[in-house]
Amino acid sequence: MKERLKSGAYKNTEELVSAGLRLLEAREKGIDALRAEIMRGANDIKQGRFITCTSDADLSELEQTITRDAENESGVLASQ
Repeated sequence: MKERLKSGAYKNTEELVSAGLRLLEAREKGIDALRAEIMRGANDIKQGRFITCTSDADLSELEQTITRDAENESGVLASQ
């Protein structure tokens, strides 16, 4: 903390601590969002909503399907 204060990056200890707390809060929100997506994926798997890819060709075909569906939904090319 002393180094950060000496560098002039923060005016005082309170400002430095506040910045640290904001970073922790942002990290926690990110972790919470990640947990929610993991749970969503786990629930999809439990409900049988998944696709098994056993080869690179399967994965490429899935990628093309996802890209095509995204283009159709948005009305524009995904690469633009």
